[in-house]
Amino acid sequence: MNPSLSELKNILTSELKVYDELIGTAGEMNDALKGRDIEAVRSFTLNYDNGFVKIESLEERRLAIADMVRESVGLPGRHLTLQQIADVVNREDREELLALRTELKRRIAALSRINVSNRILLEESLAGMAKNVELMTATQKSAPVYGQKGTIAREPLRTNIVNRTA
Repeated sequence: MNPSLSELKNILTSELKVYDELIGTAGEMNDALKGRDIEAVRSFTLNYDNGFVKIESLEERRLAIADMVRESVGLPGRHLTLQQIADVVNREDREELLALRTELKRRIAALSRINVSNRILLEESLAGMAKNVELMTATQKSAPVYGQKGTIAREPLRTNIVNRTA
């Protein structure tokens, strides 16, 4: 087996592990968002960021190896895809690479579904906060106070909950 292919498989296996961690973190973040646990969300966000830094590093290594494989087989262009690499290797390596590629796609899709749910929860929370701020800063609208002769005795007071001058 080509040493580059062996390293590529190791990188893909490492990516799968990191994606598994990210899926777990995204699920925990989803629970924290539903439970409105801000400290947990902050912690999971840091874990999430660290996971994506790891993925980025692994992706860069994978692209470098893809370029090495491309050069070794004499193909033009830059950064072969996993499918293109699988097309130029022996059958055993091809099957293993395609299996890793399929698992990687499956995990990315699972992470994407959880991320959509988390995004919706965050959007709902932010919309609720915006509505609360709007209610606190809105000027009260009340009818004028009328005197005995049917004329306006005084204008209503215009107040709001938030002190805007502070």
